[in-house]
Amino acid sequence: MDDKLLRLYFLKQADLWLKDNPLFLNSQEKQKFINDLFKFIDCYTNNQAGVIRDEVYDFLVQRNLIIAQPREEKFLKYLTQKYKSLNNMEIMDVGAGRVCPLSRAMAREGAKVTAIDPNIRLDESVLKKENIDLLKMYFQCDQYSTNNIGTDINKYDLIVGLEPCDATEHIIRQSLKYDKPFDIRLCTASHKSLDGKKFETYEEWYEHLANISKDVHILNKDQGYIATNNPNL
Repeated sequence: MDDKLLRLYFLKQADLWLKDNPLFLNSQEKQKFINDLFKFIDCYTNNQAGVIRDEVYDFLVQRNLIIAQPREEKFLKYLTQKYKSLNNMEIMDVGAGRVCPLSRAMAREGAKVTAIDPNIRLDESVLKKENIDLLKMYFQCDQYSTNNIGTDINKYDLIVGLEPCDATEHIIRQSLKYDKPFDIRLCTASHKSLDGKKFETYEEWYEHLANISKDVHILNKDQGYIATNNPNL
């Protein structure tokens, strides 16, 4: 299949996927998704390495265009293997995303989940039926909140995040302060530290996270890089 036909085929598949997921992307996000999809196609047809953006990866997996597990299922597998059972665990899912895929997957395993993200687009009543509470707000640690009072995590057994981007360092600092176990599947992109330091590579970003405390461990797992404070459980 030549490049032009391949683009047309992927565009058709993308149109079907977007129709099946009407809450996932707004018009501006759809345009960025198409641009990122074309970048992926260019790398693919030229046998070049490239980063697959999250939305493009989810699209490719859900439309069976690549053989892989959805990101939330990979991370769920890690969590269920580590904790044996999520049944009745109180879990906060930070950076849950527009349609809360990890929250919903954990709830199916019997967890009592709170999904926190300012961009959640599912109706609260829909999530309630799946035993998921909704907090449509940013997660913040005490140290870097505007009033030194961050997100309350006292009632939770576990704090998790599936590539929560800028919330990552907040999760780590808040969890350490209140002695809560956390597991975060890290982004493979660098982010600024909470005190404003910029990093050239994701490896430097990971090193910064690990240096927050001796209790922070960065693990290279099949599901990706995981930050945790209870690696030997």
